Amino acid sequence: MLPKICLLVCDNSLSGILSSKQTFTDIFVEFLRSSHPNHHKGSPSFILDSYDVVDAQEYPNLDKEQYDGIIISGSVASVYEDLPWIKKLLAWVSYVFATKPKVKLLGFCFGHQIIAQALGGMVTCNENGWELGVTPTHLSDAGKSILGRTDDSGALMVQEIHRDHVTKPPPSFLVLGHSALSPVQGLLFIDDGVVESDSATIDLSSARILTFQGHPEFTKDVSVEIIEAISKLGLASEALAIQGIQRAGDKDQGRDVGRSVWKFLRVH
Repeated sequence: MLPKICLLVCDNSLSGILSSKQTFTDIFVEFLRSSHPNHHKGSPSFILDSYDVVDAQEYPNLDKEQYDGIIISGSVASVYEDLPWIKKLLAWVSYVFATKPKVKLLGFCFGHQIIAQALGGMVTCNENGWELGVTPTHLSDAGKSILGRTDDSGALMVQEIHRDHVTKPPPSFLVLGHSALSPVQGLLFIDDGVVESDSATIDLSSARILTFQGHPEFTKDVSVEIIEAISKLGLASEALAIQGIQRAGDKDQGRDVGRSVWKFLRVH
């Protein structure tokens, strides 16, 4: 049976920014394809269903549909905005967590933040400013374990475009790492009990929730165009945008995160 994945699309403006006209659906399809464990053997097969949770406010019927995982995408919005679709998404995440213990949730950037906010964490606008381009995450022992890193293997380098960040993780979640400006760069929840120590070896396939503040799904070109758009809107200074565009060209390890995603989904 083919792996079946649900994508909750939290931003419909992306195709209007990118010259390639890619949507979040297009980007995640390529991310999952290129990081699939069998991608060198041909075109790996999986099913991805997209749901527009912003304009259509549509969601999968989890009583009828079975998914190997549900991904929550990035967004231009902030999780603390008083918007009907955000309130509905927060309530839905809380509902799924409370009533669907077999459903696996994945969050990237806004998705990472919405999961944290819905389940008892805290998200704020970072007073230290934006993180733009490839940014080093200093991994915790839990982060090293799920990514197969050793103590001397250095930081995880992933594309990032955010100013909001998680300042307090939800109860019983493990933090996967931190950056220079953000204390929570990823989260992990394992049901049966919390892993008592960050140093414990973690079976990622047994986890229920996995999130990353970064955008491992983004390529250099995607990051550059979004940073340029942020600068044109006056949301980030020209100098900061130039630095972010330069960093976007650094070598990133987004596909390493992708391989961990497939392990999380129990596809080896």
